[in-house]
Amino acid sequence: MNKKKLLTGVLCGALLVIAIILFAVRIFDIHFNFITYHSFEQDGYSFEFKGSSDTVRKVKVKLNGKKLCSLPFDSSSEIFSNEFGYSAKFEDINFDGIDDLLLPCAVDADGDIHSSVFLANEDGAFDYDEALASLSNLSSDADISELYTEETSKEILAEGTESSPEFYVITHKISRHSFIEGKLVTLEERSIVYYSENDYYCYSVYEYDEEYGELKYVDDKWFEPNELEKYELTWD
Repeated sequence: MNKKKLLTGVLCGALLVIAIILFAVRIFDIHFNFITYHSFEQDGYSFEFKGSSDTVRKVKVKLNGKKLCSLPFDSSSEIFSNEFGYSAKFEDINFDGIDDLLLPCAVDADGDIHSSVFLANEDGAFDYDEALASLSNLSSDADISELYTEETSKEILAEGTESSPEFYVITHKISRHSFIEGKLVTLEERSIVYYSENDYYCYSVYEYDEEYGELKYVDDKWFEPNELEKYELTWD
């Protein structure tokens, strides 16, 4: 075999290997997290966010310079360029006396911050908690073992045209949560909903029903925009 044929064979073999690797990456959703998108240190911990294709997929955590754990983290790399700045939050979310870890992973169009929540375990590392990750603007009150969330959302019912305006619904909601037998339960929701088509608001309250294990309607009040200042979403 002459050198030209040998070189051609080697090149074709290499291209075939590359094609197989790319095919496997696409089919089996394999990711090579070789890009470091962000890193910072806080309270003795260091965090390094890794991923590829503008997507962050994991965060490496060290404590006092020693590797502690590697955690799943699903977010766009744009999360690190938001105006609120980026930092970790340590807070006892499940009220076991140990601070857990919250890392912002998304800021939606309404400005609500969503965080990936990692519960502290006995060896000092953290474990991802999917149920808590769905909660936005999360805070807690350890004195009564409750979590609080707040969110705003907009649903477009009909697109605006030259002859008619856009019809939409805006919901501002606060919620109280707690752990019952190890399971996260929403105890109460209060919301103010605006309906643009009718130019009316509705204040609603839902409370947890232990018998049925779900939220049940308690009360609502409908009012006009000029009465909005009478209604405030608080737990007072």
